[in-house]
Amino acid sequence: IFVISRSGKKVILEQMSSSDTVLNLKLRIREEEGTQIHRQRLIFNGKQLEDERTLSDYSIGKGETVHMVMQLTGG
Repeated sequence: IFVISRSGKKVILEQMSSSDTVLNLKLRIREEEGTQIHRQRLIFNGKQLEDERTLSDYSIGKGETVHMVMQLTGG
């Protein structure tokens, strides 16, 4: 699975399973990039991904690209 940030940086996450949750994906992104989970908004096919859903719920598989947008903190 490829994850592309808004800045265009690409992260390749191997060994993800279709039964993994979106939260698992966010944990892997945090491991690779150090991005806080609560700041990650993941988008696939124009839909924001929900943490408790699985990758298969969104038909995300090997070779697919997920876009990451950082959620701003503060007010």
